[in-house]
Amino acid sequence: MRLRSRFLSILVNFLLGVAWAIALIGALSAILTYSSFGLLAAALHSMIWATPGLFLVLLLEYLLAGFQRTEELRRQGRVLDELLETLKKDSSSR
Repeated sequence: MRLRSRFLSILVNFLLGVAWAIALIGALSAILTYSSFGLLAAALHSMIWATPGLFLVLLLEYLLAGFQRTEELRRQGRVLDELLETLKKDSSSR
């Protein structure tokens, strides 16, 4: 994702990677820990252990969507201001 601030973009992308790593490590460690209890138990526990990482991914993606929505609204505001100025110039020249 490209954000206006390079530092913020790097930070959010790094945190997204960390969140995916947490989800993957949680799922794998649960599978390895509970594999002796059966496949179903290992699958259920891996979903539970991966939940915190997936929640972080969801939260960061929501944050990125908010940043993108804000940037788009700013861009649209600039375009509308330019259009309004152009309309004012046209009406004053008549």
